[in-house]
Amino acid sequence: MTKYTWLFFALVLSTGCATVKKSALLGGAIGAAGGATSGGLVHADGGGDRAKNMLIGTAVGSLLGAGIGYLLHDDDRTGGSSKTISNYSGLEGEPKLLPAQVDTLFVDDQVHGNTYVPGHFQYSIKKPASWKK
Repeated sequence: MTKYTWLFFALVLSTGCATVKKSALLGGAIGAAGGATSGGLVHADGGGDRAKNMLIGTAVGSLLGAGIGYLLHDDDRTGGSSKTISNYSGLEGEPKLLPAQVDTLFVDDQVHGNTYVPGHFQYSIKKPASWKK
């Protein structure tokens, strides 16, 4: 039974989350469940206040889990290596893809009759992406 519990925790911890908030919440939930289980098992033979132990275990586990989830979150904005076409060097003899050249224009807020159009960017392609040998 214990090996399945650890397998479950390993699978849950290995799944990726999109945001720091989700990572911290998932870590807190897992920590709370583990803490409640551990607190319930302490003095399970009746020698102690089981509910109090479970509450303490839940509180400590959720705090530790949320902290660990926050610290282990892999944030792409921190300079991680991104795998995009623009930084792909290619193999010898392989053509390279040159990115498109784009003009950017900011259009201010406008009112057309009864319609309000908030400020926005407009992009126009000057030169499309192309291959280079």
